[in-house]
Amino acid sequence: MVPSAVLVALGIRTIRQEEELREKRQHEEKLRVAGLVRQELIRRLDALALRAAGGQISPGDPDVALVARLDSGRLAMPWEIPAPQQEPDRGFDAALRQAQRQLHQLRDPEGASAQARAAALKARTPAERARADLLLAACLRMKGAGREAHGVLHRLLAAKPPATDEYGVPYLLYAAQQLVDGAPAEEQRQILDAVSETSRAALLSPTAAHMAADLLGRLRPGTLHELAAARAGELDQLAGLPSEVALLEKAVDQTWSLYGNGGWLVGLTGKSGDPHRLLIAVRARRALDAIRLPGGVRWVLGGAEGDALGERFPGLRLAGMPYTGTDRAGSRQLFYLSALLLVLSVTAFSAWLLNRDVQRERRLAALRSQFVSSVSHELRTPISTIRTCAELLDMGRVRDERQASEYLKTIAGESARLSRLVAGVLDFSRMEQGERTYHFRPVSLEEALESAARELEYLLAQGGFQLRIAVDAAVSLVRADPEAIEQAVVNLLVNAMKYSGERREIELSLNRDGDHAVIRVRDYGIGIAPEEQARIFDRFHRAPLADGRVVPGTGLGLTIVAQIVKAHRGRVTVESQPGNGSTFSIFLPAGEDS
Repeated sequence: MVPSAVLVALGIRTIRQEEELREKRQHEEKLRVAGLVRQELIRRLDALALRAAGGQISPGDPDVALVARLDSGRLAMPWEIPAPQQEPDRGFDAALRQAQRQLHQLRDPEGASAQARAAALKARTPAERARADLLLAACLRMKGAGREAHGVLHRLLAAKPPATDEYGVPYLLYAAQQLVDGAPAEEQRQILDAVSETSRAALLSPTAAHMAADLLGRLRPGTLHELAAARAGELDQLAGLPSEVALLEKAVDQTWSLYGNGGWLVGLTGKSGDPHRLLIAVRARRALDAIRLPGGVRWVLGGAEGDALGERFPGLRLAGMPYTGTDRAGSRQLFYLSALLLVLSVTAFSAWLLNRDVQRERRLAALRSQFVSSVSHELRTPISTIRTCAELLDMGRVRDERQASEYLKTIAGESARLSRLVAGVLDFSRMEQGERTYHFRPVSLEEALESAARELEYLLAQGGFQLRIAVDAAVSLVRADPEAIEQAVVNLLVNAMKYSGERREIELSLNRDGDHAVIRVRDYGIGIAPEEQARIFDRFHRAPLADGRVVPGTGLGLTIVAQIVKAHRGRVTVESQPGNGSTFSIFLPAGEDS
């Protein structure tokens, strides 16, 4: 156990060292992977920033959601940048206000139409002309000239490029809203094409994006409408970007911050103080998915899990453990654990074997001690009887010849009993040492049974037993050792006498069963419990009585019977039920080649 303990301690120490080394390697691998990923992400984002600075980002770019200009610390959204306009003509504004007054207050669509046309002639920009045309269409529709109003709206729908109002909404969308209801299929396709082209060609304001999504949903519900609605939702969230500008300007290096629940990576181009800085909102998932991560590593957007990617990417983290095919620390650790388990198992098994052997030796020692005590008692009884009878005869204390004959028979019977006891112990000793020899020859089993009965005649008479012998004449000679067979039958008869109850009857029979001659000894005594039947042939074992008492004896009788029968290539069986007696059967080969 001491070497095993040393091996276990060394194994545990080795496993801990391997674990520390594995953790160090994993930490270094994580730093390496983070560095490579950070460089790749910076390269991609810088490339997008250069494209944005060069004006190469279109409104429908899949990677960039928004490019806005930073003007004196204020973020100017693309839809808020006014187009270059000439000095406004005061006559246009006056005419347009007069047309609106006549239409809405005076309810004079005819006069309002004339004023709207006059305002259109005085318009100096596409936006002013579009405003005048939109008001003219409303006047004509109220006047009942729907066909003419329809033509004015179609002129607005076909304008290239479409003019926008002060909210960044193209007048084309206002015209499409008035034309879409009740329009035939062909006209609906024209409206759909115009709205779709406007959505793709320019970055609309959030209001215009929602109008376009609503029109597309009314014209053709489906993928196109869903994309427009998603784009409108994006613009709603990106409208709050001005609050991020102050944080981005404070960063020493170019910082890419997560915005909108991790939907975008937002950064500023150029350095602080540069009047041409741009704010770029990159779709985070597309930018991150373009970078191939090692197995076992994943992105974490805005959570606390994993390791930060650096100061330039606040809120962006890498989680998981990179897997490399050359890392065999787990296999080595499994090998060490298996070796430790094997050592512990061998130690535990050896300890169990040692404990079993110790317990067996203790039981054998106790059985030997009990055997010596039993033999001493068994020897003392016949010796005492012989001595008593001999002294009575020597002193002449006998009344007549009959009493003297009884004393002599008693001395002869006890002497035979003493001889059997000593012979049994000697035979068992020779059997244990493998030194007992058998002399096989053709034997009449009937003569062996009668000889055993004559040897026990005195003990049977003393105990008041009635022995009935039944022999089958069909049993011929059997090749066996006659003395050994007689000893086995005597032991079975003595055992039957010990465990007989009030019914003092014993049956001894011999018959044939196929290729075997069967000797049976049956008693009508206390029987044997089922759990004891498998142990009664063990050495020194004696089955206890129902009240817990143990019948006197050496515990070797049945053991000797089993050894003798085994030497004759036979078998011995027992059939018993508590309270109904027992039947022991010896099967001996009796075929032609026996």
